[in-house]
Amino acid sequence: GENCMFITFEESTQDIINDAAGFGWDFKKYEKEGKFICGFRTPFKKADLFWLRDDIKNSKIHRIALDSTSVLSLFYKDAYDIRIKLFELVTSLQDTGATSVLTTETTKPGILSRFGIEEFVVDGVLLLQLLSAGETCFRTLQVRKMRRTDHGMSVYTYQITKKGIIVQESNST
Repeated sequence: GENCMFITFEESTQDIINDAAGFGWDFKKYEKEGKFICGFRTPFKKADLFWLRDDIKNSKIHRIALDSTSVLSLFYKDAYDIRIKLFELVTSLQDTGATSVLTTETTKPGILSRFGIEEFVVDGVLLLQLLSAGETCFRTLQVRKMRRTDHGMSVYTYQITKKGIIVQESNST
C-alpha cells in the first residue's frame, strides 16, 4: 500500500514490468494507481543527484530500489570518485526518509560488491546467491551487515513467488 519507485540504470522500464509479470506481479496496475513509478535514468552524467531526492519527495515515495550501482564504472574510473558518488547517492536517498535498496554485482567469490566500497557507505548488506547441490539449485540470502540492529547470521533460502519473496526460516539454532 506504500508508494514505491524502481529506477533502473541498465534495463528498460518495459523489461522490468515484463519481468515482474513473469512472476505474476501486475506492476501496471500499481502504476495506474500512482503507487509505483518505474523509470530508466542515467543520473551519473549530472553534477549532482538532487533530482533523485526531489523526485522521491515530490512523489511521496516510501520504498525505492535502484538497479545497479555497478554502472558507475562507466562514468568514473578512480576509486575515490566512485566512493564520492556512492556517498552522494546514499546521502541523497537517506535525506528522503524512504527505505532504499541498491543493487550491485560482484565479480569474484567472497567479494561483496563490484568496487569493494559499496558495503562501507550503506547501512545494510544483503548477499543474494544461487547455490548448487547436485542437480538442485537454491536461492540464498544472508544479512552481512545491518547497522543499528541485531540480525540473524544464518544463510536463508528464499523463493520468488506470485505472492512476493518468501524467506524460509533458518534451521540453525
